[in-house]
Amino acid sequence: MNDQDSHLYEATVTAGAAALKSAILINGGASVALLTYLGYAASQQGLPEALLWFVCGTLAAAMGAGSTYVALLGAARSEDKAKRRWFQSLNTVSIVLVIASYSAFAVGAVIAYCSFP
Repeated sequence: MNDQDSHLYEATVTAGAAALKSAILINGGASVALLTYLGYAASQQGLPEALLWFVCGTLAAAMGAGSTYVALLGAARSEDKAKRRWFQSLNTVSIVLVIASYSAFAVGAVIAYCSFP
């Protein structure tokens, strides 16, 4: 790996870590806020479903963080090209999980918004 590839790899890792942290933060924060509100207004329809979306988004982000760790660790330690390709595919799964997390937040937010009179 040359110096330019090394810097690009480092920047990619940093950007991926930031995306994962923000996905966990927005979904986890939304879950906490909605749980707090549910305690206040338990009769609102749609809020439990929105909470489910936020929790699923948090789970997807956490799974993305874990799979990113495994993918980066494996790619860094592997000399075999076939194994490196497999770890790169796992990194793609991580990206999909982060996108799913953001999507779950969007769906949960729309459901929560629509549940208010």
